[in-house]
Amino acid sequence: MVEGAPDTGRWTLHLLGGFELRDGDGPVEVPNGVQKLLAYIALQGGAVARVRAAADLWPGVASGQAAANLRSTLWRARQVGELVSPGSRTFLRMASSVQVDVLALAGAGAGAGAGAGAGDSGSGVLLLGQPGRAFNVELLPDWLDDWVVIERERLRHLELRVLDGEAEQQLESGRTAEALDTTLRAIRLEPLREASHQTLIRIFLRSGDRSAALSHYERFAALLREELDLGPDPVTTALVAPYLSRRGRALGPVARKAVAARRAARPRRPPHGLR
Repeated sequence: MVEGAPDTGRWTLHLLGGFELRDGDGPVEVPNGVQKLLAYIALQGGAVARVRAAADLWPGVASGQAAANLRSTLWRARQVGELVSPGSRTFLRMASSVQVDVLALAGAGAGAGAGAGAGDSGSGVLLLGQPGRAFNVELLPDWLDDWVVIERERLRHLELRVLDGEAEQQLESGRTAEALDTTLRAIRLEPLREASHQTLIRIFLRSGDRSAALSHYERFAALLREELDLGPDPVTTALVAPYLSRRGRALGPVARKAVAARRAARPRRPPHGLR
C-alpha cells in the first residue's frame, strides 16, 4: 500500500448520478484528473491500452506530453490507493478490489433485466433485480467529454433493454401493476420508442382496460404525428384495431390494413350445407 493512502481492501466506484469513490469508511476525496482516469478505465470495461487512454483523456495534446500527463495522473491515483493494477507497461487495468456500478450494470443487461446476481450497491444508486429500479440515474451528469457522451447513450439503450425484460417477466407472471410501472419508466426515458408503447397497450388489454388501451394508442399516434409526422407501426395498430372498428372510429390507412389483415387471418367457415 502506498504511504499515506487509506488502508482498505475494498473500493466502490459510482459513476451513475455523479462520480463518487468510497472505501470502508465512506466517500474518498479524489483529484479531478484521477476522477477522469478512473472513470475512463471503468467505461472501457475495466482495461484499456495506455496509448489510447492518453489520446482520449488529453485530446489535441502531443503524444509525448499526453503520455507524461498519464504517468503523472497514475502517480496521483496511487496516492489515493491501489486503484489501478500495476504490472503492465502497455495496459491499464482497474484493480480487482474496485467494484464499479457501471460494470455491474452491464452484467445485469446481459441477463436481460433478471438481475444477473447483482444487488444493491449500498449507496442506493444501483438497484438491479428490483422491479423498475434498474438504473434511473444518468451517467456522470455534466461531464461533456466525448467518451462519456458516447457511453451515456449506450447505457441509455442498455437500460431500455433491461426495463423491457423486466416488464415482459412481470406481465407473463401476472404482475401487471409492476409491469405498468416498469413500462412507464421506459417511456419516460424514451418517449418515442414504439416498443414500450406497444407493451403498455398490451398491459391495458391484459388487465381488461380496453378504454385505456384505446386512449393511449390515440395519444401516442398524435405524438408521432406531431413530432415525426409519422403514423404508428401496423403492429401497434393491430393491437387495438378490433376495438377501433367496433366503436366506429375513423380508421386511417394503416389501421384499415391492420383490420383487413386480422380478418383475413380468421379461419373461414364452410358453407352451411358442408358443416
